[in-house]
Amino acid sequence: MNVQVRTGATALLVFALFIWLRDPQWTQDMQDTLPCLLAFPAAYWLGRPWEWREPPRPMNTAAIAGCAALCLAGIALDSTIILTIAWTLAASVWLKACLNGDAWPRVRPLLAVIALGFPWLYIDGQIMGWWFRLTGATAVGTVFHTLGIDVKQQGTSLLIQGMPMDIEPACGGMNTLQSLLLGGVAMAYVSFGHSRRFWLNLPLLLPAAWLANTLRLIVICGSGLTYGVPFAMGVFHKTGGWLVTVIAFAGLCALFSLQTQPGKDAPA
Repeated sequence: MNVQVRTGATALLVFALFIWLRDPQWTQDMQDTLPCLLAFPAAYWLGRPWEWREPPRPMNTAAIAGCAALCLAGIALDSTIILTIAWTLAASVWLKACLNGDAWPRVRPLLAVIALGFPWLYIDGQIMGWWFRLTGATAVGTVFHTLGIDVKQQGTSLLIQGMPMDIEPACGGMNTLQSLLLGGVAMAYVSFGHSRRFWLNLPLLLPAAWLANTLRLIVICGSGLTYGVPFAMGVFHKTGGWLVTVIAFAGLCALFSLQTQPGKDAPA
């Protein structure tokens, strides 16, 4: 392996460790944040075979300077998401210089997978989490009200037929959102490769994750009304919720499959 390839890989590894270790917030929910690290072996496996150029092209110095400026901005603003963008752009510059010309277009979409390998959503996405909770509570209230069940809502708290339900941060779906997005992006790459359909389907992943979480909340509230709150908030809280999530992503997989038409997708 060329010196430029090894040096770039080492620099990216050190940068990635810095992003992960600089803010320890993710250690509060390691069972939810550590799975993000699966993005790196997943990207490596999906990108095989890795075809390195000998010798590599010179890296774009202006792009590297831009990545360095973004990195400094991320540190100054204490923003994990800006640091992740800087790391992803630096990885793209390195890969574009070091990979064979035919390999780079095939590997480029995997940057969307790698970008989910950092805990930026858990650390910087608290506002999104609140909106997930509020809109989820509103959707749950609307569904049960349509079914003729008495519902009162105050923010993220619901009173359904006299049964209190509070959509707490742990129920807001943010703890598992990044893992779900990672699975969705990997699924899209397996389905579409580096065709335009990969990029066109990425915007579907966030609504799919919201729908999966909202369905989970509806099922949990419905089980609470039917079998009681202890049952809903016990083992069923996780097993039933994950079952709904699996069903939702099975639907997403079916949607991808319907769009797959070999030989008709042009490369991006």
